[in-house]
Amino acid sequence: MKEIQYDERGFRITPTGRRGKHQNGTWYDEEGYDSFGYDRHGYDREGYDREGYDREGYDREGYNKRGYDREGYDREGYDKKGYNRKGYDREGYDREGFNSEGIYKNGTRYNLSGYDRDGYNRAGFNREGFDRDGYKKNGYNKFGYDRDGYDKYGYDKRGFDRNGFSRGNLHKNGTRYDSHGFDYFGYDQEGYNKKGFNKKGFNRDGLHKNGTKYDEEGYDILGYDQEGYNRAGYDKFGYDKAGYNKEGYNKAGYDRSGYDAAGFNKDGLHKNGTKYNAFGYDKSGYNAAGYDRYGYDKEGYNKAGYDRDRYNREGYNRYGYDREGYNKRGFHKTRLHKNGTKYDEEGYDFTGYNEAGYDRSGFDRNGFNACGKHRNGTFYDDKGYNQAGYNREGYNEMGYDEEGYDQAGYNKDGYDRKGLNREGVNELGFDCQGIIKNSGEEYFGIALVREFTQGSESKKAFAERKGMTQEEFETILHIVRETCGDKIDEEKLKDTLQKNSEKYLAKVRNVRKRLISGELSLEEYLKKTVNFDVLVRDCITQEKQHLFEKFAEGIVSQQLTFPQYVRLFTIEEGSLARQIDLIVMKIEMIQRVCKNEKSLTKFIRGMYQEVSRVKGYRSPYKFGDDARIGYVDLKTGKTVTKEISQGDVDLAKDYVQYVLQDQCCYTNVNRTLSKVVKGEIDLDVIQQAKQQHSIDFGYKGKQAEMAKQADNLDMQIEEKVQQLREAYAVLEKRLAELQDLKLTVTGKMKQAVITEEKTLRRKREALNRELGITH
Repeated sequence: MKEIQYDERGFRITPTGRRGKHQNGTWYDEEGYDSFGYDRHGYDREGYDREGYDREGYDREGYNKRGYDREGYDREGYDKKGYNRKGYDREGYDREGFNSEGIYKNGTRYNLSGYDRDGYNRAGFNREGFDRDGYKKNGYNKFGYDRDGYDKYGYDKRGFDRNGFSRGNLHKNGTRYDSHGFDYFGYDQEGYNKKGFNKKGFNRDGLHKNGTKYDEEGYDILGYDQEGYNRAGYDKFGYDKAGYNKEGYNKAGYDRSGYDAAGFNKDGLHKNGTKYNAFGYDKSGYNAAGYDRYGYDKEGYNKAGYDRDRYNREGYNRYGYDREGYNKRGFHKTRLHKNGTKYDEEGYDFTGYNEAGYDRSGFDRNGFNACGKHRNGTFYDDKGYNQAGYNREGYNEMGYDEEGYDQAGYNKDGYDRKGLNREGVNELGFDCQGIIKNSGEEYFGIALVREFTQGSESKKAFAERKGMTQEEFETILHIVRETCGDKIDEEKLKDTLQKNSEKYLAKVRNVRKRLISGELSLEEYLKKTVNFDVLVRDCITQEKQHLFEKFAEGIVSQQLTFPQYVRLFTIEEGSLARQIDLIVMKIEMIQRVCKNEKSLTKFIRGMYQEVSRVKGYRSPYKFGDDARIGYVDLKTGKTVTKEISQGDVDLAKDYVQYVLQDQCCYTNVNRTLSKVVKGEIDLDVIQQAKQQHSIDFGYKGKQAEMAKQADNLDMQIEEKVQQLREAYAVLEKRLAELQDLKLTVTGKMKQAVITEEKTLRRKREALNRELGITH
């Protein structure tokens, strides 16, 4: 058999001299090029295809197949419509038909419509009727003001007339009076004009301009005649000469017939001859039953037993609260008890539920007990939903599953599991080509990832130089790869990531392989320093399926402790609630993978139970004075109830914290208490665990201090200043981009953008202080 020959690049040479497959078994060498020098996309090392055009469609001289450069001009410098960069055609005329000297094609300065290059006719007006100064023939400009700056009503742009008064008669000085003290109508604050007379013609001394105290009609400055009556015939107290007011009543309140306004005389008799009016009320306002027209008796209570303030004789209103706002159970409207807490003496709150969320019958607000069973005896309520709020098909009342997706696969914001809406656009507003729908521009993260692939920095170093955290950059990197991976050189990106973290990735691959093969158990994996997200991120489909099967099986079959979960998912430091939320999120992520793989659906129910257990870490154990616990005595078979002391609780907490190395939540402590009361807890085991904890803690503290000192020694002042300046420039650009992003994103993505913006602003302030910049 003839020996196979390969050329210097490793490609097979056939008997006819043609090149074939590479000796590695593919059609491409290690650099990704075939025997003719082209990659999988048909481009050579310089980035040109077989016809000589790059990925954007331009040849080496910068022209596309139609002969135009990137700016749209041909080799002679003219665009598709025949105009050069200055806007003139080959004859020297612009698009309006004028040359550079303002001469039209007809040889004059005016076109066929009679307008010159600037758009004015021979009379000096443009098509809108304005002259070169911007005024029409009537003397007003397009804003409606004349050359002096006043409109046809006599007001300027600020709304003041020539005397300085506005349309509301307010002077430009901010008062209703000018510098001389007179208003728009010519009167001062006391109501007198420049001649000293008011609008009625009287001066400050009460003299009329006719020279007397009375005007032509015989009334003085106050409007009364010489007898003390005004024009209507009433004195200053409102009574006429006969002693009656406008309503016809005298000072005692009776009319000329001796009846008051209600129709009663001094003796309490009504006009109808009885002591009750037509509505059945006497002079005091009470009917025969003793109630006034508002339904209250002489003691101030209505028929329902409530006074005018709506409190009954016991001092409670219809809602059950007294005047201080407390109900009969001692709870205030604010739902705080008189004892100053949210709970009464029995441990129940305003609504009748204890701190664990259960009523006196042991059911929560939705009717489920601690085991998830409903009052009706099933694990589903009357509407068909379980304790978590999902029906048998796995959807809640809104029609969404636990991941927030409906049966069609879209969440409430209209995005599928890949993050795309029905139009193929993600929450950041760009499609799979990386083009932002609203602006038509390319997503900034693509250029960022391209720049990363051109260098040799690690993700952490690159992110720091760009003024962001590694997590932020990894988020951008993930978005770009998932949504528009074709816009970047994936092979080059993988090569960059591999070169910068070869040792760590080798460790990841080794751990992944050992986990899948079963050589490495989940418990042993927890001792490794391999990030969970990194471990599962770049798996092929088959690897990911096997890997998630291991994690799902381990989580369901073993009850991992809280610290183990923290190590498993590499949870950063933070509040307990935040860490619990992150753990739940990771478990639910594994659960989603299980739902999509038929072979893994068997773990779904166990995942639900594990999520509920982890959420229980939020409920701390609280010791009660009458705390008791029951257990079955294996020797006698009888149930024994024993009172728990504070010492028992402390012992149980020490066992959970140091031996189990878990959180002292209600479930863990309560479960351990049964062992305490039965004497199954070994005190020596707890003591040894405490000593080991003390040793480990001291060693880790020294390690952290040494690492910190090493980092400080590696930092050089000159390099730091340069990095700060570069970070500041990138930060400013990023802030500008975030302003646009806020207009396009919604929901959680918008909140993430706002959070990032706040973080960057704080970073900018810190950079300002460090660089000595002030604004």
